[in-house]
Amino acid sequence: MVRTVIGLLIVIAVLASLSSFLAAKFMNQQEILRAKQEMEVLRAKRDSLETQVAHRDSVITVLERSTTSLTVQIDSLREQVDELERQRRRAEAKAFRLFKPEEYIRQFEEFYPEFAHSGWGFREIYNEEYQVTIEYFMIPTQFTTAFIQDHIDAVSYRKQTDKLKAADSLWQVVATQQQRIITLERENRQAYQKGYAEAFAKYEEINRKYIHRLENPQVKLGIPSATTLVGSAAVGFLVGSLVKNNR
Repeated sequence: MVRTVIGLLIVIAVLASLSSFLAAKFMNQQEILRAKQEMEVLRAKRDSLETQVAHRDSVITVLERSTTSLTVQIDSLREQVDELERQRRRAEAKAFRLFKPEEYIRQFEEFYPEFAHSGWGFREIYNEEYQVTIEYFMIPTQFTTAFIQDHIDAVSYRKQTDKLKAADSLWQVVATQQQRIITLERENRQAYQKGYAEAFAKYEEINRKYIHRLENPQVKLGIPSATTLVGSAAVGFLVGSLVKNNR
């Protein structure tokens, strides 16, 4: 009788272990499904993020190429401005070397073709104060307005040129700083991207191990320990005694 009870208790213990194993297996299947779904969602987000980053990188590349092309054009325009200034200085020096009346007339007609046939000429006037004869270039009085306007324009253009050069110098500083900011932002983004990729890889590995552990639960189904057997025997003996006394 005692042996029967002990055997029955052992069977119950084994069945309880099997029941726990099956229950854990069922619960693990749900957890495995949840972990896999979570991993797929994260992979989709990562792939979407990488696609967006790749698209933005391609846009940045196009903009950088365009910026390079525009920079070349800007440098060319700056060189043209410098060449115009050199031409102005050469023309100015040439004007100071004019001596003959016909040279003055030819130069004047080149600069003011609208006055080429206005009847100007040269005239010598004696200066009594200095007792010297000076040759004057005579033009109609109404033409003086053109020279006054040219002087006003020249002064204004010179001021505008100085301001534009100052603005261009400041813009070069701004462009350099903006390029530095873009470089720093790119370095930060690359650092975050690298950190995210490493963290995602580690999480993916941990999740894989977690799913593997859930798929292979470690449940011991071996022979009960000596303590368990002794306890079961005691319980069996007690139960057997009670049954015998009742008879």
